[in-house]
Amino acid sequence: MLLTPEEVERFEQPFGRSRQWQESDVTRVLREILLARVQTYLAAGRTGVPPPAFVERQWPELARALAARPPPRPPGATTFLYWEKVRLGDKPIVTITHVTVLREAASCELLAVSRHVFSTRHISDGWSVLALLPPRTEQPYFTYLYQVRIDRLGGFLGGLVRHVVEREIKARAANTLVGLRDRLESGDPPGADAETWR
Repeated sequence: MLLTPEEVERFEQPFGRSRQWQESDVTRVLREILLARVQTYLAAGRTGVPPPAFVERQWPELARALAARPPPRPPGATTFLYWEKVRLGDKPIVTITHVTVLREAASCELLAVSRHVFSTRHISDGWSVLALLPPRTEQPYFTYLYQVRIDRLGGFLGGLVRHVVEREIKARAANTLVGLRDRLESGDPPGADAETWR
């Protein structure tokens, strides 16, 4: 879900003014667009790629909730949205992601499913799934799936740019997995009691 023509036009309005005003207005416009996208998503959900097939098989009720419009908060789940700025193909992009976390879902101790909500370029849809399984064992497996749809990249160098973007997305997924593993192995955050994380 990339920028619409109306959103692109809003970015063009500040140009022609002083550099200071350009930067200030572009930042303001981007924040307004991000907020509007989040509000629209929470009110009406979005169409696109359904949850991964194995999520539908293992956790059908969760899959239905994730695909619903608007997306409800499944019973017992924690949900939140976050935005981040990253570089893909030597271009900065801003993304918004909706995360649903369940403790002790069927067949796993921890389940976190993330839905791609918005991106300013390159990524048009996607999901990621993190699971700690099997439950209540001394050595559970930490699994991570990252499924993303890359926007069509045309032009003379489109194939090369797509290759670079795909490579960097794979590297990001690997870095995320390592970071999550390290975070889980480090124990509870400083000052947090165990009940906070149950």
